[in-house]
Amino acid sequence: MSNGARWNATNTSKINDLAIDNEAEITFGSDKRFINISTGTLKGNGIFHMSGDIAGNKSDRLIIRKSSEGHHQITYKDNGAAKTTGNESLLL
Repeated sequence: MSNGARWNATNTSKINDLAIDNEAEITFGSDKRFINISTGTLKGNGIFHMSGDIAGNKSDRLIIRKSSEGHHQITYKDNGAAKTTGNESLLL
């Protein structure tokens, strides 16, 4: 993916290698349906838009099975469905 390309991922996906350049963007699922994207390697400089339910310990997940390189950004939006205590952890 390159040059500002966008992928609106609607289902869990498993791919061999993912190369993202020139700030291409991947948007995961929706606020109510969390998905996983699993890749062998990740390279480049992309933007990942992810969401979750931190109180319910559920979120979109980016799984890198082998290696990654580059400079990537993650934006995260919590669904705000429950009160938090400040002790929650987030697995992306």
